[in-house]
Amino acid sequence: MEKKKYDDKKKKDQSSLSDGIDVLVNQETEQIYSEAARQHVVAYEGIDYAQGKRLERGLEKISRSKVNSQYRDMNIKQQAGFSAEVKEVARNNAEQIVKRKENRLIRTDDLGRVNDPLYDFQVLDGSGNVIKGAGSQMKFVGKNSRECLNKLMSSKFQKYRDHDVAFVIPSDYYDGVNEEIDKDIRRLRMQQRQAENQGNQNLAVHKKEKINELVKVKKRLKKSKVSNEDALKARMSPKLSTAEDIHDLSMQAGTAYVEHALPMDMAISGTANIIAVCQNKKSVEEAMKDFTLTLGKKEACNYLSGYSQTTIMAFMKNSKSSLVRSLGQTNLPAATVQTLLNSADAFYDLICGRISGAAFMQRVGKNGLTTASTMAYGTVGQLLIPIPVAGMMVGCMIGCVLSSMSYGCMTQALKEARLAKEERIQVEQACRKNIEAIQNYRQMLDGLFEQDMFDLKSTYDAAFSEIKKAFQTGNADTFISGVNTITRKNKGHVAFDSVKEFDNFMKSDTSLDF
Repeated sequence: MEKKKYDDKKKKDQSSLSDGIDVLVNQETEQIYSEAARQHVVAYEGIDYAQGKRLERGLEKISRSKVNSQYRDMNIKQQAGFSAEVKEVARNNAEQIVKRKENRLIRTDDLGRVNDPLYDFQVLDGSGNVIKGAGSQMKFVGKNSRECLNKLMSSKFQKYRDHDVAFVIPSDYYDGVNEEIDKDIRRLRMQQRQAENQGNQNLAVHKKEKINELVKVKKRLKKSKVSNEDALKARMSPKLSTAEDIHDLSMQAGTAYVEHALPMDMAISGTANIIAVCQNKKSVEEAMKDFTLTLGKKEACNYLSGYSQTTIMAFMKNSKSSLVRSLGQTNLPAATVQTLLNSADAFYDLICGRISGAAFMQRVGKNGLTTASTMAYGTVGQLLIPIPVAGMMVGCMIGCVLSSMSYGCMTQALKEARLAKEERIQVEQACRKNIEAIQNYRQMLDGLFEQDMFDLKSTYDAAFSEIKKAFQTGNADTFISGVNTITRKNKGHVAFDSVKEFDNFMKSDTSLDF
């Protein structure tokens, strides 16, 4: 029972520090993935509030387009083509953001070039300038790969081929169209050879020109990030289509969050368990089991945190409200999600009737205060101590301590307000736990650095114990012994080991060497 209480206390003590560090470590990851997910919010709404731009078409607007009952299939297919263009831009830009690349895809309609005669898309560099030769035309045509190629090679699309415009075709047609091109090239080469053998040079030249044109089209063919099915879904169910893309990015964010936080979580949990083993509070088997279970639970929470934050921040960053957009750029969403995850047990206890409403608010409030304070001071610590990880950890520790102090002040105020006896007891227990947590954090930090510090610490403890004893008894020889212990540990030179040796040294002509 005592071991269980010890384990529970240690886990709670580690929680705020670990959560704060995890959020700071993943701050850039969350900003990147939430910005990528925001591209899909913009694509659906048709408005980029962060940039102050309105798209010519958004998925929601396209889905409300009128359909003539007599030409329903034709109208839906054409409108699905527009949805595919919007979807292509969102998916392409989201991928660029995740890969930390600057180039962005944009529809020519959104550049003010509505119904551009050659291009549906242009590529912008990091400064927003159009990159020459990077434009493309999307063609979601034909019922299958063969029909798609026939249309691409038809006279209707001759102007695109003449200007070497790249064709963006459905992802589910891409491989098939390439295979059909290869088949046509093989067939035309046979026909070319036959014409040459028959002495029909005009026909041979004509076949050669067709081959060259097919080769050129194949070289400029681009695989869309959208399939025919994706385009239809975006037209008919834009909300579902948008939700699926945000879901995919949120899953990626959750995985990335775990990958980045895992080393630090392993260090914190591992060090705490090593200390417990060294203090004979846990066996090696118990420590390994606790390490595995704690780490598994922690990374599951990290995944949920990364997933949730990406979704929430994506919508915050494209909010109509400038205040909400600004908050989406901060750690507030992350702190909120972490607090909710950390307070799950408090919600459960409240629902089960194990704690009162006041006790619930105390627990939730403490989680939020400590996590937010840890994160804030972690950022400041990294700025003041520009050493990777070290500055952040020192800042996080200070945040934990200060939040504990603040929480203590609040509970004191509640006490002065004459709380009921039961609630006052709960406050006193919380204060004692906070004091114990601060003491345990010091032990954790000792273990987070070097294992060699254990030996050094024991030497200093013994030396200071002698010095303290010397002050209490007035024994100068004991004082000298304690000081010399520290000197020898640091490989310094000891001139004398007692008062008598000191007196003899002072009477001699020997010089003092350091």
